[in-house]
Amino acid sequence: MLRIDRTFWGECQEIKVEDDSNGFSVSILPALGGMVHAFNAVAGGDVIPVLSSYSDPNNLKSDLGRYFCGAKLFPFPNRIKNGQYEWEGIRHQLPVNFPLEGNSIHGLVYDQPFILKSSRADEQSANLELEYDYAGEKQGFPFPFLIRISYRVSQNRIKITTRVKNTGSRTLPAGDGWHPYFR
Repeated sequence: MLRIDRTFWGECQEIKVEDDSNGFSVSILPALGGMVHAFNAVAGGDVIPVLSSYSDPNNLKSDLGRYFCGAKLFPFPNRIKNGQYEWEGIRHQLPVNFPLEGNSIHGLVYDQPFILKSSRADEQSANLELEYDYAGEKQGFPFPFLIRISYRVSQNRIKITTRVKNTGSRTLPAGDGWHPYFR
């Protein structure tokens, strides 16, 4: 049977889906954009870490902006040269968060606190839903949205679905992605 535990990993709340009978587990960090922090599968009785993740919670926040390991990448999963883009005839300037290349990279939600809206587990699966409401307040991205991430976890599987609602009056420029580091 799968169960959902809420604990802490350093200062971050961790939501862990576990099967005590065999060691299968998935770890989500809602306070860091719903990051998939760990995924441990089971094969032949052995627990196999599928994802590389941060090993030290004390370095997590400083390392996150360099590696983005396990991060949700929205509303842009790519690199925006010099942090500048044009949308509907208007030029926008994002903060450059990757100064080594002079780019703005990997979106705006990877370090934002998501709220757990629902969770349930039974014999076969566990479901979690996280939500983040962005008011359009950040420099260079005046486009409000509501983002919901659903995680469906079953033995050795995780299905992640993202839904976004444009809560503003203008067209929302958006791209979506994840940044898993596979072992």
